[in-house]
Amino acid sequence: WSKLAMHKRVQLLINWYTWIKNHQDEFIELITLEIGKPKSDATGEFIRGLEVLQYAISLQPLTSGKHAKVNHNISIHSVKEPLGVCVGICPFNFPFMIPMWTIPIAIALGNTIIIKPSEKVPSCLTLLAEGAILSGIYPGVINLVQGGVKVVNKLIEHKDTKAITFVGSTNIGHKIHNLASINRKKVQCNMGAKNHAVITSNSDLNTAVNGIVGAAFGGAGQRCMAISVVIIIGDNSQFIKKLKQKIDKINIIEEMGPLINQNAIDNINIHIDHSLKQNSEIILDKRLDVPSTGFYMGPVVLKTNVNTNIYNNELFGPVLSIINTTSLENAIQIINENPYGNGTCLFSDSLQEVSMFQD
Repeated sequence: WSKLAMHKRVQLLINWYTWIKNHQDEFIELITLEIGKPKSDATGEFIRGLEVLQYAISLQPLTSGKHAKVNHNISIHSVKEPLGVCVGICPFNFPFMIPMWTIPIAIALGNTIIIKPSEKVPSCLTLLAEGAILSGIYPGVINLVQGGVKVVNKLIEHKDTKAITFVGSTNIGHKIHNLASINRKKVQCNMGAKNHAVITSNSDLNTAVNGIVGAAFGGAGQRCMAISVVIIIGDNSQFIKKLKQKIDKINIIEEMGPLINQNAIDNINIHIDHSLKQNSEIILDKRLDVPSTGFYMGPVVLKTNVNTNIYNNELFGPVLSIINTTSLENAIQIINENPYGNGTCLFSDSLQEVSMFQD
């Protein structure tokens, strides 16, 4: 595979892209069946995943080496070569998109890949692998392995494994990173998140509320880019009022979907109960306003502080923490001191505040 001309690998990727596109409805149905996402969410995931394959098809310039003349009798010539066998370890929340972050890039550049989906969502990757074979991609280029922690450890430790990529919780990510480092493997771990949004007195409240409700409760909060903390500068009772009104209108089945299992719900409830003992206060609680069957959990909004259990853990569910502070400087300090990523957001119509926040 690594010796195959780049344009021939690209043609096989184009064949695979066409096959996946022709089976769009089947993939969207599988995503919905496996994780319970509303069809609109599943469709969005499919489109985003396919975009990465489109990008991989354009990667040919990255394979070029370099030539440089240092002086009259010394020149340097560099060649880029594939690493070899890569391993992708994927989470449950995006059973199509996250595998597509890894597979097309790895194989387009001449590597082979062993991909291990979450044991909670095995089917999308099975269909992807089947499509790869039917598209002419060589046997052994994309390898699908099901299983849990023992399988992951064996894949990391194996002498032929050259690189590992992981998306998932911080706890598991630390273990994978440590084991990979001990075995001297290239490794990247995309782990837990605590994404903050800041509301200033200069923000448009309708824009802020619409954005935050979608980001906090879409996908039932099971997204690594979900907004889980809102920092309000000053006393903004109008924002809280509009936030409640917007959340009350959420259709839990059509706009949120269920959590992955009962353990996820139980874990979130434990964190909420613990934080209430740490002086957190529930502003809105719709946990019981859910269908009678399925792992549904309604939105929860709490007023809290940076010392609570709920603030210092990634809940991966429909829970939004509200923190009040007195200035944008304080809000920025709170965000920068949080040990998690991945992103942050400011709602403001003030150019000065926007520039300050970006810096």
